[in-house]
Amino acid sequence: WWPELYHRCLITLVRAADGAVLAEGAPTEWIEKVVTSADGRFAIGVPAFMADHYWLLEAGKGMTKVKVRDRWLYSVDLDATGQQVFTLDLEGTLRHQQPGGEVLWSAPLRTSAGPILGILKPCGADLLLGSTAGRLYRLSGEDGHVIWRRTTTDSLDGRISAKR
Repeated sequence: WWPELYHRCLITLVRAADGAVLAEGAPTEWIEKVVTSADGRFAIGVPAFMADHYWLLEAGKGMTKVKVRDRWLYSVDLDATGQQVFTLDLEGTLRHQQPGGEVLWSAPLRTSAGPILGILKPCGADLLLGSTAGRLYRLSGEDGHVIWRRTTTDSLDGRISAKR
C-alpha cells in the first residue's frame, strides 16, 4: 500500500517563446510520465502506479482526471500528430481516443495465451508495440489491427523507439 502523494507533483504548460504559464495543475498522485500535444494545447500525466485514468491539463482550463474504463492502464501515449491518445489496458484493449476520453475506436489485442501487453510508440500513422513476451508488433493507427509481428530474444517492454 502506498500513501496518497497529494499535491507532490505539479504539471505546468509553459510557452517556450516567452515563458508564459498556460496552465498548471497538481494531480493527487505521483506522475511517472508526461506527454505533451504537438501544439502545446494539452499535456497528459500518466500515474506511476497502475490506474484506470490519466490526468489531462489543458491550456486555459486546468487539470481533469480522465477515467478510461474499469481496467488499469498498461501504456498511454499520443498519436504521431500529437493530438489524440492511445491507451492499452491490462485486458489488452487498445483504444484511440480524444484527450478528454471520447473513444474513437477500440480493438482487442490477444493471442491464445492471453492479452498482448507492452509499451506503445507512435510510428507514422501507425503504432509499434514492444511486448512483454518478446514480440514487436506494428499496429494500424486506423483500427488497431496487426500489420506485422516479429519475435525477438527478450522482452521489449519499454525499450523501443520509432523512426520514420
